[in-house]
Amino acid sequence: MKLTLASNAALVLASSFFPTVHVHGHAFMAEPETRNSFAKKSGTWSQQAGVPPVETTPQGLNSNTGVCGKQGGSKDYDIWLDSQGNPMPWQSHSIYNKGDEIRVDVTVTAHHYGHFEVKACAMGSSSTQDCFDANPLMYVSEIVDGRQGMPKDENNPHRAMLWGDGMELSYMMKLPDNVAGDEVLLQFVYWTANNCNYDGYDEYFSTTADIPPSSNDSWNAGLSGCGDQSQIPMIRVGTVIAEIFVNCAEVTVLGEQSPTPPIPAPTMPRPTMPRPTPALPAPTAPVPSPTWRPAPSPVANPVPAPVANPVASPVSEPTSSGGDGNGNACCSMNFKTCAGWGNASKENCEAQGSMIWLENGNLGTECEMKDTACTAAPESCCPGLTCDGSQWYKQCKYIPDQSRRGLENETNNHKNSIRAF
Repeated sequence: MKLTLASNAALVLASSFFPTVHVHGHAFMAEPETRNSFAKKSGTWSQQAGVPPVETTPQGLNSNTGVCGKQGGSKDYDIWLDSQGNPMPWQSHSIYNKGDEIRVDVTVTAHHYGHFEVKACAMGSSSTQDCFDANPLMYVSEIVDGRQGMPKDENNPHRAMLWGDGMELSYMMKLPDNVAGDEVLLQFVYWTANNCNYDGYDEYFSTTADIPPSSNDSWNAGLSGCGDQSQIPMIRVGTVIAEIFVNCAEVTVLGEQSPTPPIPAPTMPRPTMPRPTPALPAPTAPVPSPTWRPAPSPVANPVPAPVANPVASPVSEPTSSGGDGNGNACCSMNFKTCAGWGNASKENCEAQGSMIWLENGNLGTECEMKDTACTAAPESCCPGLTCDGSQWYKQCKYIPDQSRRGLENETNNHKNSIRAF
């Protein structure tokens, strides 16, 4: 059962307080209504207490400083503020029963393969990633009309797999049986897979029957693996190959609050570790520590120090010297500038998956890097990229079969243009 609480507030006329920020975004959860979706529909361009500033690109939250996502360098949805700069009050936009199967609507604006995950935590705005990770919603089915839905990944039942042609998608997902409360936060994450494939993808797409056909593939089998997904950081500082989009929705889940391990979990380690341990052993530990360490210390330090430094120094320098912008070859993730890894050799670079070897280092001419919009200038993409998409929106995409075929000719032409210049 689900009740909708939010009313459709009309947008207030634009003013100069909140300039529009343009982000070429990818996906967001529209139902249950997320904070960023609510800000798009019911935000204000003026200053009004309890009303968030307008969000023009709810699909663009590909940064994350906590658990709810951030719009590039601007709006942080963990710091959920109204248009006057004050904390937003909690607003449950939907009410469910504990353990309900709920509808999840997702809008995709730029298809990057991958899958969606939704998790729950009954700690409200204080929810932690550990709490979310302990309470994933389980995939039930895709709601479709005129085609078959994406089958469940039996090895990863919390994943809602993205169909190749999917842009407006709906799923049924089951709430955890042990999560209930007036202030339950739902975390939505779109794990994109246009740079690498997550663990389990190969088995899912090669062994699962009845995957619905599509004009665009539902995955790129030629990409390398992302590694263990649980080890990919949710906090986004700098470039992380596996791009994610994070949203949060405020809901209420009716029912008795069963023993929920995630709620005490964040609290338990703190009192247990710091209190008993430092109080008693602390005075005892320092006594043996200085007694035993001084003896080996003079012997150990002089021996490794002269040996380790000269050996490590010459080995690491040549590895990182490639691609310094002065014509040295290097490995690039965006097909225009040097990355900080894969520079040992061309073979090592191309083994990374969806990366390219730049023979002369950083490209000196104007071209659009990977994932940049190219709708108005289809020929503007850097060598190795294809301007791909719909008639309304295109991006410079890496398409292995198509890109590799003409890559050497394009790169040679690019070299000649640099020399001529």
